[in-house]
Amino acid sequence: MPIAFAQLVKQAKDTYGAETAKTFARVIRVSGGTVSRYLHNKTTHPPGTDVCLRIARAGELSPARVLRAAGKSEVAELLDALYGLTVPTAVAQPRHRARRTTPAERRLIDQWRRFTPEYRRLASTIMEVFLEQSLRDRSDSTLQGHATDLTET
Repeated sequence: MPIAFAQLVKQAKDTYGAETAKTFARVIRVSGGTVSRYLHNKTTHPPGTDVCLRIARAGELSPARVLRAAGKSEVAELLDALYGLTVPTAVAQPRHRARRTTPAERRLIDQWRRFTPEYRRLASTIMEVFLEQSLRDRSDSTLQGHATDLTET
């Protein structure tokens, strides 16, 4: 495996915000040992196309770039032929400059994805209640601040 693949895996791991190879392994659905072998360029056979695509998604990398680094140029060429130059969606179609998702936010998203649909509905309901209360609290504190300003003048 070319060293470029190891560098891309490291870049993807860092971009994702995974602190350990084991954490990143869960994200791309392989073993921790497999990610360690990728990072240290010790793998004996290339990863599957599905793993390459999960690495690209987690690291916000071009799928074709990851596929080529993994020795899967034919698949990368097919992607390019079907969809044009393949780059991450955020790069290909910038709508506005959004802030990057933090590692803590990504962990919450990963946890959310592991919920069953029923638990997602329950969690959504709880989050809506907390959000409403948070907005009320914020509104109340703003009103109290204005009342204090009026009494001090």
